[in-house]
Amino acid sequence: MTQLYRVLNILGFENEESIIAGELDNENFRFVSVCVDSIDAFKRSITEFKPDLVITDYLHKNFDGITAITETKKTFPDTLFFILTETISEFEAIECIKAGVSNIINKDQISSILMIVQEAQKYQQARQEKRQVEEQLAREREILSISLASIGEAIVTISLSGEIVLFNNAAQQITEYSKLEAVGKPAKEILRILDEKTNQILEDPISHLLEIDNTFDINTVHHRPVLLTKTNKKLLISGKITPIRVDQQTHAGYVLVFDDVTEKERLAAQSMLSSKMESIGQLAAGIAHEINTPIQYLGDNLHYVQHALETYIEVDQRQTQFLKSIASTNQKAKEVLDFRNSQRIDNLNNEIPAAIAESYEGLDRVR
Repeated sequence: MTQLYRVLNILGFENEESIIAGELDNENFRFVSVCVDSIDAFKRSITEFKPDLVITDYLHKNFDGITAITETKKTFPDTLFFILTETISEFEAIECIKAGVSNIINKDQISSILMIVQEAQKYQQARQEKRQVEEQLAREREILSISLASIGEAIVTISLSGEIVLFNNAAQQITEYSKLEAVGKPAKEILRILDEKTNQILEDPISHLLEIDNTFDINTVHHRPVLLTKTNKKLLISGKITPIRVDQQTHAGYVLVFDDVTEKERLAAQSMLSSKMESIGQLAAGIAHEINTPIQYLGDNLHYVQHALETYIEVDQRQTQFLKSIASTNQKAKEVLDFRNSQRIDNLNNEIPAAIAESYEGLDRVR
């Protein structure tokens, strides 16, 4: 169904409204019109009638066309405005265009008004669509900006020529470069990645990051690039670099997402050291247990031998005294004493207790 357009006429002569209505009358252009001749009536019509199209004399007897345009644009900036005039200077025409006039129609060209209006409608529709797209893009940019600002990881967009295009808050905090300092600068000047072997700043950090399959392996230490900040602090970073693809064959740049994992790595190393120390402690406890058990056996046996030896020495001493008392009259007793002396039994009775005492001292040192 064809749209019904609302046309507001502000004309100096009564017959002009009927002439314009006749020219606009077309099956493809359905309209309803209102004609006013005072500023008050015009203002009411703008609010109540809400015209899609305003046609006004440039110099009306009660007010001029510029006033009409200004009043209308305050409330309805998309309303089409046409100035109808017999003569107009170049300066006046420029002022009308600045005020927002869609077109200036000479009164002797009224027969072309329908075509002019339709062309203006097409142009206006294109402008509205463009504005809607721009507003949508602006909203999306705002959402993107808020999202990027709230993301904890650094996000850096790099053009194909190597310049930084986008630099979020986290990237500023990690690198210590401000957005103003980073955007538009070569990535190699801001993202100063150190070579793992030479410890020198890489000339082409993007290629280096892409060489490790676009990812930083979280399980491999040598895949942790080292970033040199603005103040020359060395940070371990972990993340991912991905081409921005226009289609399957071409891409427009790269997106680098990374995070500072220096503290995380330090804590992981500390945790690993603690775990190793705990394992060593458990191993030492196990070894101590394995040592203490046989030592306990040795201690118990030494204690038994010591007491048994004391009993043996006492028996030997009494037996020797008895043999000595009968040796002068008993040949066998004399032979036993001679054998005893040949075996240095008295020396053994002194040396064995000393050896046991030394063994006790050694066990005490191990325990």
